[in-house]
Amino acid sequence: MHRVHHFGASGAAIAACRSSSIPNGDVILVPHECAAAVATSDPFAVTEDAGEFRTLSVEAYNAIIEHTGLEPDIIRRAVDEALRFGMAVAPQFLAFATPRSNLSTCEQASTFTIDEILLVSEAINFRVRSFQRMIENAPEDAVAHPVWRNAIRQLEEAQGKLLSSSI
Repeated sequence: MHRVHHFGASGAAIAACRSSSIPNGDVILVPHECAAAVATSDPFAVTEDAGEFRTLSVEAYNAIIEHTGLEPDIIRRAVDEALRFGMAVAPQFLAFATPRSNLSTCEQASTFTIDEILLVSEAINFRVRSFQRMIENAPEDAVAHPVWRNAIRQLEEAQGKLLSSSI
């Protein structure tokens, strides 16, 4: 049975692996570095962003298995976790990913129609306008101003991402 270990820095994960705190074959995730790795005494990254984890120079599926001495399922688990967290998997590891048809319905991506996307966009616009009204109606020195401005910025960024990836 494997486990997924979350760390704030890849250096801390490497130290934990070297101290035998993490069993070989477990998955290591470092979200702040967009890095995922397979735990070994010298863990290796399966993502394009490796942090301090070592990277493998071998590229072919069988060569990776031979080089690491690990079962494909061990590498697959790390790749699948990286994908689940939206991390960019290194090209040589994509062959280890679970085919989408084998993923549970909870793990499958949803698609939206353009009408649904526009509806969400309009809801974001409504919320932005309500924050703008709150800013206009509150005293200039209101402590909530920075919070509302930040919320507006985040909503507008999210809306931009939604629309740019959909159209």
